[in-house]
Amino acid sequence: MDRAKTQFFSNVSHEFRTPLTLIQGPLQDVLRPESGLSADHRRTLSIAGRNVFRLLKLVNSLLDFSRVEAGRIDALFQPTRLGELTAEIAANFRPLFEHAGLKLVVKSDVPSEQIYVNRDMWEKIVLNLLSNAFKFTHQGKVEVKMRDKKFGVQLIVRDTGIGIPRKNQARIFERFYRQENARARTYEGTGIGLALVRELIELHGGTIKVKSEEGVGTTFTVTLRKGKAHLPARQIFETAARLGDADTATYFVEDAAGWLPQAPPESPASKKGGEDTRPLILVVDDNIDMRAYLVNMLSPAYRLVSANHGRMALDLLGKGTRPALIVSDVMMPEVDGYGLVSALRNDPAYAGIPVILLSAYIGEEAAIEALNRGAVDFVEKPFSSRTLRAFIEARLRRRAADVHSEATVV
Repeated sequence: MDRAKTQFFSNVSHEFRTPLTLIQGPLQDVLRPESGLSADHRRTLSIAGRNVFRLLKLVNSLLDFSRVEAGRIDALFQPTRLGELTAEIAANFRPLFEHAGLKLVVKSDVPSEQIYVNRDMWEKIVLNLLSNAFKFTHQGKVEVKMRDKKFGVQLIVRDTGIGIPRKNQARIFERFYRQENARARTYEGTGIGLALVRELIELHGGTIKVKSEEGVGTTFTVTLRKGKAHLPARQIFETAARLGDADTATYFVEDAAGWLPQAPPESPASKKGGEDTRPLILVVDDNIDMRAYLVNMLSPAYRLVSANHGRMALDLLGKGTRPALIVSDVMMPEVDGYGLVSALRNDPAYAGIPVILLSAYIGEEAAIEALNRGAVDFVEKPFSSRTLRAFIEARLRRRAADVHSEATVV
């Protein structure tokens, strides 16, 4: 079943690459400084550009995984100063860690002896492990260390994150496995990152181990052998020049940047003078670009405030925010959309606030679940701006009519 699923993803991913190229190329042309694009249009198209990068990262990961599984990758191994290369790769994440209030420590005691690796694969190994650490670490630090051993070299990625329950540790390298109910920066992901890492390491004749404690952190240890006797002779390439020109780090950093919490954006039109009497809408989504898109879309007609997940939304309500309506994603860390709706319906102070749930889940079962929880509407992604605005306008008119009716009866 896993092989069939992987083959299916591989076939679909191949078909994605051409349309993605035809989206990314024109977008990059339009976003060049000399294009004369207005600031508002540049901001909107930048959202599209970042998400093309995210899609390409997903497609590339699926293709890499399927090629490895099918034995179609003929990796070339080069002599490499692995300590220096690892430090360069990790440096791509440093601004992101600093922005998140985390410390990124990079160390190496590996001598100048060169280790034979496929550099593109090694980059994906390091980036996947760093991305994983960033996703599950909310405070403290992440340490990346290259250590020299008599039998080889080790890459150690240690974090002070949420840790992995003991019962789940044996499954984290399985294809498509995702840790449920984990306190992560996002619930987005395919569940193939660590599986791909293990496959790429095994192509190098290496091993990967994990040690973790809940609430303390996780340590991944990658071990590679020195020399080249363990590698196929026909795949050794004695050159220091980089083979290929993949910009893999950009995909990973762009993707992870979208997981960072942001201050609730202010509705642009709310800066007008005088009292703003437009309805207030609370937008809840863990994806920064989706929040920005919804705020920009709705700001001409409404006041907007946003939250990164359900817990933050409930905190805003507790501090006095009183929206006329809430638009929320379903899959989010901390408290998801279903949990948010349930919490509102169980609190008399907020039970009357209509909630529209947005979800990548499709079908009748997902809609029924949302409505049973207490949502007033369920909108499948992707959706058009006209559709969402129509749902919002209809619900606000209905709520205004209900309030008027109650006032008349009193």
